[in-house]
This record gives sequence, structure tokens and C-alpha cells, in this order.
Amino acid sequence: MLTALLILTVCLFTGQGDESGVFQAPDIIWGSTGSSVEMNCSHKKDIRHRQMYWFKQAPGEGMTPIAFTFVGGEPDYGDHSKDKYEAVKTDVESGSLSVKNLGSGDAALYFCAVSKGDESGVFQAPDIIWGSAGSSVEMNCSHEKDISHRQMYWFKQAPGEGMTPIAFTFVGGEPDYGDLSKDKYEAVKTDVENGSLRVKNLGSGDAALYFCAVSYTICKNVDQSPADVLCLPKTTVKLTCQHKISNYDTVLWYQRVHGDTNLKLIAYASYENIKQIEPEYKGHFNVTGNGEKSVTLHVLQARQVEDSAMYFCAAYIRHSAAHFLSQEQKPTSNQVIHLLVWHTC
Repeated sequence: MLTALLILTVCLFTGQGDESGVFQAPDIIWGSTGSSVEMNCSHKKDIRHRQMYWFKQAPGEGMTPIAFTFVGGEPDYGDHSKDKYEAVKTDVESGSLSVKNLGSGDAALYFCAVSKGDESGVFQAPDIIWGSAGSSVEMNCSHEKDISHRQMYWFKQAPGEGMTPIAFTFVGGEPDYGDLSKDKYEAVKTDVENGSLRVKNLGSGDAALYFCAVSYTICKNVDQSPADVLCLPKTTVKLTCQHKISNYDTVLWYQRVHGDTNLKLIAYASYENIKQIEPEYKGHFNVTGNGEKSVTLHVLQARQVEDSAMYFCAAYIRHSAAHFLSQEQKPTSNQVIHLLVWHTC
């Protein structure tokens, strides 16, 4: 009896999508029952890519992790037996996996992935989690950044897909899961340095790579009012942003329309005499006030479609007028104003 093992040529998970540069050989392995076979993996990435993962996907089933290896450390097989698998990694660029005592259950797709060793000061544990269907698993994230890095993000990347945000958390606030259900995920952040993500009711669709990221809080001690606005079309609406941050001289107003994840700068005000409305918003918005204390955004003649959105402000030190918003900034639930423009019957 022969057992066929089909190896998927390349599947790279680095958190940046498949960039190739990872190679497996041979493409197909034939082995007799009871024998052992070996497959190899190599890459042409830089020396920071020192971690290697091995996965198995049996016909009609989800992806299952087999082993995690890194240079200088012992392989982690999770719940699998060392009598069945042997993963070897003696240098940064290459590694191998042996499947022993072949049987019909070994006929599957096998593939490897490589990733960077963490040099960012952000750490996740454990490296691989095995969980039975219907159970829950928890992963942890910690960092060695300063205390301003109080925001944490969780992402998921399923095989062959892009990276998807799962949750955003910050110390002292409620997690934001976007369109995802709290029944599926539970993100916890009780202190600045640590956080966790729990994935509940495990199914085949949960087999993926999970990433965490941290960022520093730029917008702090900033208050917006009112919290929510419901108005009729062609009404003028005033949204106010106040801050008490020493040396911050600029207030910026942003808009995010429903169904769009992009944040668009509407206007900003610096000191008392510098005010700027972005070209596409001229005639529809205005700003008044002092960027060192309080700035009001005026929605002129509110439009039902274009102006129904979420609005938020940020306080800033105006070192560069060309770059106001970095990707680390994200509105939190108590910093967002919801404006709904509606028609009456």
C-alpha cells in the first residue's frame, strides 16, 4: 500500500501576505506503509526570519499545526507525538519535517511558513495553540514599550487570505470588536503592558495566524460634545472639541462615513489665527476657536448622505502641517460623535 503526501509549494505567513521566497521540496512524496518520509523547507528572507511552522491539511478538513521550530530551541509539537513527527532546524534559512510510520491518515497537504523573530519589544505566547472543536483558547500579548503604549490591536490571518482586525482595546475602556461578535472573541486589557484574546467555540474557520500590535496614545485628555446628534437636512450642527494638554496648539477634526474604514481630515485650527478646511469639504464645513483650548466644527446645511457619519477630534503639536494623523491613532468609543441626518415624513 502506498501513501501519497502532496506538499503545497509555498505558503508564507509573515503578517504581510505571501511575498514568495519560501520553498518546499519535493513537491510530492510517495512512501510505503510503516516507512518514514522527509520534506524540506527553505527561504531567502533575511536572517530575522528564524521561526518555522509546519502545518497539515487532510482532505476535507481544516488546517492543523504540527510543529513550531526556531534556531537554537527545541521543537514544539503541541499535542502531537514526537514518535510521529520530527522537526529539525539547525540554521536560519532551512528546516525539515519527517513523518514517521506512515499510514492512510498521513495522506494530506503539508506546508511550511516562516516568520520573523520578535525584535519590536512586543511578545505573544504561546507560539502554537491546539484546541478541540467547541472549546476556547487564550493567547497573550505583552510589550516592553513605555507607559504611553496603552492601546492594543488583535488581527487574524486565515490561510490564503489577508489580515483582518479582530479587536481594539485600551486601558480603562471597553473593547471594540467592529462587526465581530463578543460571543466569538473576548479581548482583555487590565494594564498597560499586557493583554489577552480568547477565541471561543473553536471551529475549522479559526485555524489561522493571530497577531497583536501595540501603539501609543496620542489623543488624550480630549473631550468632545455632544455625544450624538440627530438633525434634519439643511440644519447647521456644531461639534465641539476641548483639551487641556499643555503645549498642544492644534485641534484636528476627522470624519469616517459608514462602511468606510478610512479616516478623512476635514479641518484643523492652530492657535487663534490659523485655520484650514480641506478642499473637498470647503463650503460644507467651517471651524472656529483656538487650537490651544477649544475648536468647534460647524456642519453647514447638513446633508443626509454625505454628512451622516462618525466625527472625532485629536489634539496635536503642530510640528508638521503635512502629517497630522498616524496609523497609531484610533478613535475610542468616548471620543466619537455620531451624526445622523434624517428626513421626516
